[in-house]
Amino acid sequence: MESNTILFIIIFILFFDYLLNSVLSFLNYKSLSEPVPKELSSIYKESDYQKSQDYNKSIYWFSLISSSFSFLILILIFKYELLGKLDYALRSFSIENEISLSLLFFGSIYFINEALTTPFQLYRNFVIEEKFGFNKMNLKTFFLDKIKSYFLVIIIGGLLITILLISIIYFSNNFWIYFWIFMSLFTVFINLFYTSLILPIFNKLKQLEDGSLKDKIYNYAKSVKFPLSNIFVIDGSKRSSKANAFFSGLGKSKKIVLYDTLIKNYSDEELVSVLAHEVGHYKKKHIELIGVEAGGPKNSKLHAAPLSQGAKLGILHGAASYVCQNKEGQINETESVSAGLDYPGVSPMHCFLKDSKRARYTFATDEEALKAYQLVTKLEKINPSLEPSHAFAEAIKIAPKLKK
Repeated sequence: MESNTILFIIIFILFFDYLLNSVLSFLNYKSLSEPVPKELSSIYKESDYQKSQDYNKSIYWFSLISSSFSFLILILIFKYELLGKLDYALRSFSIENEISLSLLFFGSIYFINEALTTPFQLYRNFVIEEKFGFNKMNLKTFFLDKIKSYFLVIIIGGLLITILLISIIYFSNNFWIYFWIFMSLFTVFINLFYTSLILPIFNKLKQLEDGSLKDKIYNYAKSVKFPLSNIFVIDGSKRSSKANAFFSGLGKSKKIVLYDTLIKNYSDEELVSVLAHEVGHYKKKHIELIGVEAGGPKNSKLHAAPLSQGAKLGILHGAASYVCQNKEGQINETESVSAGLDYPGVSPMHCFLKDSKRARYTFATDEEALKAYQLVTKLEKINPSLEPSHAFAEAIKIAPKLKK
């Protein structure tokens, strides 16, 4: 295939993606003028509802302009071969080491993108969010966050790219296995130490002071044998008036991080009840794990659903997993409307979840996924990709059978 043909295909895909998202966003925008549903009229105040609609309208116009700008930049990059010119310019520095050159190349792209997108970020924070009373950030905090992010990108991003490049150079055939192992360990490390190493760089994190709220949370955790090791309060109010909270840690060491805006706006009993709800799901395993695979076209025998279609263990790309295969162990062809699911194998994690019976697996056909996509887009005002649309299809299917 000629290079010009590949270029036209890439540009067509970019244009189609931009056009599709613009059309879907416009359809959602039209629904923002609808009044409060009668069923919710006693819950939402008309003024609050109107403010929410006005906010979403502002976000729509902002997103439309920023996405159009990004699309235009991409077209200019391809039209004038700017990536190739950047590579040529960097090589003029006589950097012979491919790893150093690659780091400089990706770093240049990142900082050029930052220069182009920062004005949009400033407008969203200090115009839109400010207008609707959400923004609490000042310019000093905004740019300090930027500088800190740059250092993290250079250190962590540079490390990850270097490991990837070394894997490709020295283990060209199986580099992805070694890099996957490294990323798995890195992910575990980040989950364990995020609140200790990363979060304090941007926010002040302190232990919840002694008092009724702390006593109530610890007493509740002790009563249900929840492994709570610490409770922190984060100064989220210096950036936004929005409230949040989250769990952190793995295994028997759990931490709770509460936004100060959450503590300010809710009573002790309300906070404990929210945490109790989440802990209840954790303890009782009320959250059923359901994996939804790609069932392919309704009237076709081709699919990408090895876990739910009784596939046997096999070897694919150097890894043992459940694989779509024939009686002789040869890999079967797969078909799915979703490119992200059109694959004959699954990850070891899903194999473990299936074998341990922690999760159950089913499938959704192409037709079911597309129907779910249309329904969710219409009713929930979101535009899901085709991968989660398979999950929505199963949710729509089982929802009428669930208890309220």
